[in-house]
Amino acid sequence: MTSEPEYIDRLGPLLGRHGFKIKMPFPLSECPPGWLPILDDLLVELRRKGCRTVAQVKQKFGGLRVNLPLRASSQAHAAVEKAVGRAARTCEECGRPGRPREGLRWVQTLCAACWKEKAAARKARAQRAGRRV
Repeated sequence: MTSEPEYIDRLGPLLGRHGFKIKMPFPLSECPPGWLPILDDLLVELRRKGCRTVAQVKQKFGGLRVNLPLRASSQAHAAVEKAVGRAARTCEECGRPGRPREGLRWVQTLCAACWKEKAAARKARAQRAGRRV
């Protein structure tokens, strides 16, 4: 399991390696580790389409969100939609095939193994706190 600051630490170098700028402050931008290869491929594609700035990158409701500047081309937006579709089938923690799953604190796209690990960790935390899950 990866913490949010680690997500941010990984995102900055990835954007920089491709020569991208991010408009939003880094605490509002993140990318889970399993989706970094998807984002890497997306940045290559966006660069080919002439886009060098992203407004925000994040996970929301189990899906990848990449917000582009208003002036981005329709081809750039199509590349984002393709990456979003790929992320919807990829575990955000490990990169294996996954699907959106509910039942934790929020919806996450996870493989069966990561889902079981997170569910077990949540149950253990609840038991230590004397709560029912």
